[in-house]
Amino acid sequence: MTELPQLTRRGLLAGGAALAGAVVAATSWPAASAATGQSLRLSLPAPTGTLHIGRLSLRLVDRTRIDPLAPSPRARELMVHLWYPARASQGPAARYLPGGVAQIYTDLVSAASGTSLPADLLTFRTHGGQAAPALPGVRCPVVLFSPGFGLNAAIYTGLHEELASRGYIVVGIDHTFDATAVEFPGGRVETQPPESPDLDFLRTVRVGDTRFVLDRLVARGHTLPHGLGQMLGMSRIAAFGHSLGSLTVVTAMEQDNRIDAGAALDGNPLGGATLRQPFLMMGNPGHLRANDPDWAAFYDRLRGPRRHLVIDGTEHADFSDVTVFKAAVDVSALFSVGPIDGLRAVEIQRAYLTAWFDQTLLSRQSALLRGESPAFPEVDFQP
Repeated sequence: MTELPQLTRRGLLAGGAALAGAVVAATSWPAASAATGQSLRLSLPAPTGTLHIGRLSLRLVDRTRIDPLAPSPRARELMVHLWYPARASQGPAARYLPGGVAQIYTDLVSAASGTSLPADLLTFRTHGGQAAPALPGVRCPVVLFSPGFGLNAAIYTGLHEELASRGYIVVGIDHTFDATAVEFPGGRVETQPPESPDLDFLRTVRVGDTRFVLDRLVARGHTLPHGLGQMLGMSRIAAFGHSLGSLTVVTAMEQDNRIDAGAALDGNPLGGATLRQPFLMMGNPGHLRANDPDWAAFYDRLRGPRRHLVIDGTEHADFSDVTVFKAAVDVSALFSVGPIDGLRAVEIQRAYLTAWFDQTLLSRQSALLRGESPAFPEVDFQP
C-alpha cells in the first residue's frame, strides 16, 4: 500500500474553526445569531427522486477489535444509519439527530455564539420514515459514507435522502470517539475525548470501521430488520466521504476491491493511493489543479474512469447540510462557507453524485459527466 502523508489537524480544519470546549471538533455546525431566538427552525430540501425513503439506525459491535479510542478497554462499537427506498408509510418521520447528540451540538453552538438556541433545533423532521418497511422486490446498490472529522453521518442527510429516493441504500457510519457525540440505543452517548487525536491514526481506525461495516453487510444473512436484508445489492458497492471521510474512502478502496466506485467531497489531503476503480473528486475552488498539487497528483494516479470537479462559490462546509442552514443562521464565526446559495449547492452535489453512481454502478451513461453543462455553470471540469 502506498504510504500516505502525515495528517495534521491544521490541514483537516482549514475549511473551518473547531468549537472549543469539553467536546472537541464540532467543526461544521452553525452558530445562530441573536436575532433568531426561539423562533429558529431548520429544514432540508425535499429529495427529487420518485421513491419514498426509510431511515434506520443500528448498533454494530466488532468483537475482533479492542477500541483504540475508547477510555477503557472494550470492543469497537459503532452506530450506522441507513437511508433506503421504502414503501409509503404513515409512520413517524425520522428526526434529524437523536436527542442526546442534538442537545450536545446545541449546547456547544449556544456557548460559542452567545445565543440561547431552541432545544429542538436539531431534532426537526426529515423526509425519511423512521424504520419504514423496505420497498419489496428490488435489489439496490449500496453506498457507504464516512463523514468529516468530528461529525456524524446525519449531517449530510440532504445528500443521503436524494440517493435513497433514486434507488440507493446509503450506509452512513458514526465513528465513535471521533464524532463529537454518538448516541446508542437506550440513550447512552459517547463523546469525543478532550485530548487532541492523531489524525493519521484516526484514518486507520475509520478504515477498519468501514471494512467491518462492509463485512457485516456482505454476511448479513437475514439479520437486517424491515426487509432490508433482501434489498441489499452487494454486487454493486460504492463509497463516498467528506473531508477526513474522503481519505477514509480512498484508503478503504485501496485495501478492499469490493468497493466498485468512490467519490471525495472536499477531502484534503487525498493521499498517495493509486486507484483502479472509478473515482469522482468534487471540491471548492481551493482544489483547482493549478493551486492544489495534492489533488492534481492524486488525479494523475487514478487508473479508472475519473472526474475532477470544482464548484464555484463553495467552501469546505458547503459539502454538508450546513450549506442549507447558513441562510437562517450566522455561521461565519465557526467555519468557512462560500457565497453560493445553500440550496443551489445541494442541488449541484445531488445531481453529480447521482449521475456518477448511476454511471459507475448501473451503467447509465450521463451527459452531465461528459463536460461542463449550461445547467450548472458553477461546475468547472478540471483537465
